[in-house]
Amino acid sequence: MREIKFRWWSLKDKLMLNDPLIKIKDAMSLNDCIISAQKEAYILLQYTGLKDINGIDIYEGDLVKYESLITASDNPYIAIIFWDVEASCWAIIASDNRLYLLLDFDLEVIGNIYENPELMEK
Repeated sequence: MREIKFRWWSLKDKLMLNDPLIKIKDAMSLNDCIISAQKEAYILLQYTGLKDINGIDIYEGDLVKYESLITASDNPYIAIIFWDVEASCWAIIASDNRLYLLLDFDLEVIGNIYENPELMEK
């Protein structure tokens, strides 16, 4: 069973909080954590359980660079990590507007949608 952990985006302070004490062990504490986040104007971002090519944890909302399966390796795409409710798994929405399940990609975290919105324009 993988470790479930979160980081928080503070809407008020425009700051990402990576608190190592925010580790959820059961559904009751997860519910309490979500309610607390809503009251304090935080966006809760879950760890996917995966790491990028540099060993960095990949979280929901991260922007990642990857090589397309159909283009040359010198033309990487940027994608956003999100939870696909219909497929019940982590997925990416790529800059080519395609949706991929997060399976066999060599991903590199280059930022996130909150701290680096300018990367989404690329």
